[in-house]
Amino acid sequence: MPKLLFLNSFVLIRVLRPRIRLDQVVLAMVCRILERFSGQAMASDVGSLARLTLYELRVLLAATCRSRYIPWKGGLCVWVFGQRFFEAVFDSDAMEEPSEKLDSAGTGPCLPIYPTSANIYFRFGSRTVCANGTASDHCHPNVLRLRIRQTSLDRFIESLFSILSRLSGTWIQDKFPEWFLPENIVLKIEKNNWEAEFDHEIVAYDKLRCVQGTVIPKLYGMIDYHHKRAVVLSDLGGFSLATPEGAVLDKDDLQSLLHPALTSLAELGVCHDDTKLDNFLLVTEEGKDKIMIVDLESADFEQTEEELVYTAKNKTNWLIRQYQGHIDCMEYDGVRLPQRPLRT
Repeated sequence: MPKLLFLNSFVLIRVLRPRIRLDQVVLAMVCRILERFSGQAMASDVGSLARLTLYELRVLLAATCRSRYIPWKGGLCVWVFGQRFFEAVFDSDAMEEPSEKLDSAGTGPCLPIYPTSANIYFRFGSRTVCANGTASDHCHPNVLRLRIRQTSLDRFIESLFSILSRLSGTWIQDKFPEWFLPENIVLKIEKNNWEAEFDHEIVAYDKLRCVQGTVIPKLYGMIDYHHKRAVVLSDLGGFSLATPEGAVLDKDDLQSLLHPALTSLAELGVCHDDTKLDNFLLVTEEGKDKIMIVDLESADFEQTEEELVYTAKNKTNWLIRQYQGHIDCMEYDGVRLPQRPLRT
């Protein structure tokens, strides 16, 4: 069987790229190592990960080897393959059995209760992502905050895409966003009977493309997760204004952050129509405080320019009133954290 796998790997590369001029022995050795890697992890979803990656990496390697921008490709591949793939073969992280999934394939009316921590696997473009994480909070079990678990093989492919991105420009990031993901991401799964709202949020992210990552999360793409649609978003970090950790600013300081954030949406023709404290996050980035906005399922695109200006100011005042009431409740319950100055 190993000899057969070796032969199939070699023949497949020749079929995919018959004009490759790179040393055939190097490519065959790489594929043989990958076959061995997948053979050690056939028992569960990790085996599927290895098998799926096998074909994709062959194609990527073949394309890289034919690139006219890398005349020193032979020496590069010999060195990288020898170092990286022997790490991949003995990478203990890739051999771990997945624990219970965060979601189930059931068809009940409600999403399942998610465990405290679990490993999940999902397909995103040409990549199978393995991640560990939890539900964002008990009110949003369909929003998962995840940390991607990378194997040496993942890191190697990402490094190849990084090189190609520097050589060819940012178009490759738009074409293959799955290979440019940050370590921490958010997976937001479509809720039952919320198809229209999910579609509406996708439209909102498209309209607000130029403020993704600065005012709203960055949208990397949409996937199928256990027969439900889901979006892959950047994890903004920070704390919701509805939590004690997020309610540490004076209301005047908070107002100076809220109004510019809502105005940024209004300037692009979008009104955030679900103005609750838990949809606004206090984030400290590079030593400066700012407000980030999430949950665009109810965004309004129909207001005029004058209405948007008025609404941004009105919603800011409404959020400040909510914030003051929230602070009063926390003081009464004895859970309010000390107030701190605004970081600018």
